[in-house]
Amino acid sequence: MWLLKPTGLNRGRGIEIFDSLEELERILLDFLAMMNRKKLKEKNDRTIEKEKETRDVREPERVSMNNLIDADTVSVTEKPFAG
Repeated sequence: MWLLKPTGLNRGRGIEIFDSLEELERILLDFLAMMNRKKLKEKNDRTIEKEKETRDVREPERVSMNNLIDADTVSVTEKPFAG
């Protein structure tokens, strides 16, 4: 019987007990698969954030003039153009 304890974990987390090399191989392959999924998720998250930043720069929000002018604060007077 063998005990496998990861060096970076504590409080008993990650400890595996196995009897054969086949079990050890399964444990290690499961761990590698989990790490690959984690790295892929992190890469996807970074790609999404980068796309958001790029989109924000290239595609500014479209704002109409009606949204910029408050009709209650604008007064219009008719004066002839002096030029």
